[in-house]
Amino acid sequence: MFPWLLACVAPVQSGLEDIPQIDLSDVPRNHIDELDVHGLFDAWFTEPGVEVDTEAETLLDDAIIALIEASTTSLDLSLYELGEQPLIDAVLEAHDRGVTVRMAGDGDEGHDAGYEALIAAGIPISMRKPGDRIMHDKYIIADSQVVWTGSTNFSHNGIHRNNNNGVMIESSELASHFQKDFDQMFVDGLFGRKKDDTNLNNVIDFRGQDLDFYFSPQHDPIDHLVDEVDAAERSVRFMIFSFTHPDLTAALLRAQERGVEIYGIYDESQGRGRYSTDETIAGAGIPSWIDGNHNSTGFSGGKMHHKAMVIDSELPTGRVVMGSFNWSKSATDYNDENLLVLRDGGIVRLFEDEFCARVVEATLHPSYVGELPEACPPIVAGVFINEFLPNPDGTDRGSEFVELVNGAPTPVDLTGWTFGDAIKDVRHTFDGVVLAPGEALVLWDSGEHEGDEVSATGSLSLNNTGDTLTLRDADGLVVDEVEYGDSETDVSWNRSPDFDGSGDWALHDTLGDATRLNSPGIRANAPASQPGVRLVINELLPDPTGTDRGAEYIELVNVGDVEADLTGWLIGDLVDSHRHEFDAVILAPGDALTLYDEGDHAGIHGAVLSTSGWLSLNNSGDVVTLYDDAFEVHDQVAWTRSSEGVSLNRATDATAGTELVDHDEVSDADTSPGTRADGTSWLE
Repeated sequence: MFPWLLACVAPVQSGLEDIPQIDLSDVPRNHIDELDVHGLFDAWFTEPGVEVDTEAETLLDDAIIALIEASTTSLDLSLYELGEQPLIDAVLEAHDRGVTVRMAGDGDEGHDAGYEALIAAGIPISMRKPGDRIMHDKYIIADSQVVWTGSTNFSHNGIHRNNNNGVMIESSELASHFQKDFDQMFVDGLFGRKKDDTNLNNVIDFRGQDLDFYFSPQHDPIDHLVDEVDAAERSVRFMIFSFTHPDLTAALLRAQERGVEIYGIYDESQGRGRYSTDETIAGAGIPSWIDGNHNSTGFSGGKMHHKAMVIDSELPTGRVVMGSFNWSKSATDYNDENLLVLRDGGIVRLFEDEFCARVVEATLHPSYVGELPEACPPIVAGVFINEFLPNPDGTDRGSEFVELVNGAPTPVDLTGWTFGDAIKDVRHTFDGVVLAPGEALVLWDSGEHEGDEVSATGSLSLNNTGDTLTLRDADGLVVDEVEYGDSETDVSWNRSPDFDGSGDWALHDTLGDATRLNSPGIRANAPASQPGVRLVINELLPDPTGTDRGAEYIELVNVGDVEADLTGWLIGDLVDSHRHEFDAVILAPGDALTLYDEGDHAGIHGAVLSTSGWLSLNNSGDVVTLYDDAFEVHDQVAWTRSSEGVSLNRATDATAGTELVDHDEVSDADTSPGTRADGTSWLE
């Protein structure tokens, strides 16, 4: 028998000023900002497949192991299960190299191989009493600087056979709040309802956005989840293992009544329970699915184990609610759990992509009556305000402007969209305007401006001393909104970085590479393309058969008449404009190169490896952009779907402007990296 309290020692005492910054450079990345100065922030998902032995290699456990290996001073584990051997080995190795390791666990799980191995190594574990509800957390605090949390149990089923998620957040402030929760369990031996509320303010500022955190039962997380649903404006998409709480059911029904689009995926095993809400939700006309993961043996594995909700992903206010927290009375009133609200656009997109991938595998709920809904619409309105000039030099008339950019992977029809300010809701209504992916559109107050829009009211009236600018879609919902203060003469406000919808605002002349005071309709820096150079993004493979690592690629072809010096050129996508930066690469006329994320590709002509180590081509839609050395868009392609093992190729090989089609539509082969579509050499 395992006692519920195996060890109780003083908390790790260390000032952050004395701790070296943790080195997370070896953590495999899944989306953005490999070198982001604001701290690492990423999400990972398991890939269990749908049948036994169909699971794919996942980066999720690699990320956990890399975090454990990066720790140098302390490693606090709050884990419900610990049975996956590579994770156990990583913890034991950290202990052996002098890292102070402690663990809070659940008394009913003391038989797990990891619990036994840690105890044998002398690592102290404080456990919740057996039979006393559950200590259900799955989080790590590393070096008092980084938090890992999510739905993933550290077991073989959790990593390989269940659908799960995890996020890593590099924030000493967030880590300090998780530390308070951990110390109550480990140091004080307090679990469940015995714990105190040590976090009087449950929000921090992280990367310029609010990040909310809650612990069960002291914060009653279900109330905060209900608040988020009540604030939803456009959509709610959820993936849930156990959902039985009536308050959340009522909140979703209220959201449905006010026109919010709601879609849900339930775990099959939990959906069979008498208290599950799936029949109520589906029967109310809310599109619902039963998950399609059957990678199980008996009751083990095969679970939709997510506890995640994506809210208003189409809007700048989009957010993800996630953690260890199931949506039940036990979870909110008795268990030890955690819940986070994350507002980073890249994280929101990753969770929505996971939802869309799971919907494809799922079965529509039998209680839902109606047409098969489009849970993942192909067009996501990613239009944002990028630049505006309130205070032109001289008269304002004909000189004030607002620049819009489409950051979505598909064209966006702006018909019926409006632009306004704090004084007048509608300064302009768009009519018959379609904005292509990556394209910019400038709205002027008046005058002749070929190819741009002019305010229908004849005025923008951007206030020199400050105003609020609002872009709304055809339904009147806010797509983007900007507040600004005093403006300098003839200097615009611009996103920093330029053309990045999640960027902060800065005066145009403070941008690092800006060569103008303002730049309506073009990049902030001057174009510096080499005369006569013309490259085409010709072929790419978003969805290789098997693992993506080392198999995704992008093929470029020099269709111009002169050599192209690609030094300083970039390739990026909607999430990260710096997937690759070229260095001293000369591409001859008619020649091609193929960019891979990693691996040995000696057999591919012109193979190049990404400087970031990642391409992260999105299977369900993305935009890939080739930038020249002045960060001007040189070529760009977009797609909304891809087929496994089949690349996307220009409909006419190496011809700019032609659409992307499945490779087998232009030749007999599925792919042709480094050669023409018909397999012949580019230089023949």
